[in-house]
Amino acid sequence: MKQTKVFQLIQLLSEKEWKALKKWLDSPWANTNKTLLQLYIVIEKGFPHFDHPKWSKESIYAKIYAQKAYNNKVFNNLLSNFYQQVKKFLIHQKIEQAEELSDYFFTSELMERGDNHFFESTTYQLIEQLETKPIKATKDYYLLTQLYSQLYYQPNASLRVKPESMVLEKANQYLTIYHQLTHLRQQHDLKIRSAMLKQTPLLPPLEHPVILPIELLQNRINRPEEWGLNHYLNFKILYHQYFNELPKSYQQYFLFCCINDSVILSNAKAIDGIKELFEHYQFGFKHNLLLQYGQLTGISFNNIIVTASHLEASAFANNFFDEYHTKVEAPLKSDAYYWGKAAINCIDKRYEAAIDTIQSYSFSTELFKIQAIGVHLKAEFELFLKDNSKYDYLFSLCLAKEKAVQRSKIYSKARRINYIRFIQYLRRLITLVENPTNSTAPIISFLNELTQAQNFFGKRWLLEKLNSLYSNIILP
Repeated sequence: MKQTKVFQLIQLLSEKEWKALKKWLDSPWANTNKTLLQLYIVIEKGFPHFDHPKWSKESIYAKIYAQKAYNNKVFNNLLSNFYQQVKKFLIHQKIEQAEELSDYFFTSELMERGDNHFFESTTYQLIEQLETKPIKATKDYYLLTQLYSQLYYQPNASLRVKPESMVLEKANQYLTIYHQLTHLRQQHDLKIRSAMLKQTPLLPPLEHPVILPIELLQNRINRPEEWGLNHYLNFKILYHQYFNELPKSYQQYFLFCCINDSVILSNAKAIDGIKELFEHYQFGFKHNLLLQYGQLTGISFNNIIVTASHLEASAFANNFFDEYHTKVEAPLKSDAYYWGKAAINCIDKRYEAAIDTIQSYSFSTELFKIQAIGVHLKAEFELFLKDNSKYDYLFSLCLAKEKAVQRSKIYSKARRINYIRFIQYLRRLITLVENPTNSTAPIISFLNELTQAQNFFGKRWLLEKLNSLYSNIILP
């Protein structure tokens, strides 16, 4: 019996570790299967050799399960569970001994729990601790790579868009040093090994010489600076062709690449961005690829619902909302819920309910506070189309919202300009509807101006409404 895997493992423990294992098994935090503690007590005095002549599976079983007939399956399961607990004990002990590694795991936990400020301050503190070491081990460079990468790839994307942050550049810098150290050391040892053997061993080729993530990454890196639609379509075909052969982390990474490409091409008017993005969002939803570290950014939550609303994809929007509104990063979660609920009411043409939801809640974050204005005005416009006696109220509401956006310090300058343009164009549209004319000139002029205007919030929605209301003029 001492030749079983579990006994081979526990014979590797020191006497101090063997005693500590007993405390581990007796701790409700570490172990809930108290039969494992009983097994420990039965074999405790046999450590480290476990060579008692009267020991057998049956005799040990009888001491643990008194009055029960021996059951080999039950005993083997007990040994297997004991092995797993010893393994967990050793892993836990190793992490406790590796202080910096355990601190890294701690920062990962903070990131996944959505406290961005706590996560970033703790990570920078650990980075400073490592960077100020006068002598760094190879593993320190690897850990610095991971910490800086974590800062860049965290669900909160603020550091990605700050030129001064340089966190990805730092990660790459430390990765280069780590790669050089490990690669050169192995080259050196290979040289010594070849001299010792008086030959250079030939390594057989890998069974799968093409590493798909590398091939797909090279496809993107080798793009010309002025890449276009064909480059995107070729990559998209490759991605879907090899999707099932990619690890999940790269399934997600390359999906985000496709999403970013779609936005760029949409802005360049090379594709119908809404339809293309919706296809990617549906694919990500189907394959559970939309979360990063168990969270969804507020921007992603917003973009997915807005995209679904343009296509009136009610079923998808409702399913997505139900599944993901609790996954939005912590500081935005409450705002995201009420804005999303109102936006979906609009998709489902429940405009009064959308307005009630917006007015019953006080939004606190820049993203959803200003998005809520858009949903509110769109819902009021739909009610105005059914009852034009609401014209004065809606016109006044537009003026009030415009002034509120102009005065507010919570919004960035670019976002204020985006929304003010939307409100001003909406005011012109409701005036056009309120004052019908036999002349097509004002409508055509307004359409041309909207079409040629630089992208701003609500531009597509305004064009859709204008085309719908005056289709007999615009599309004869």
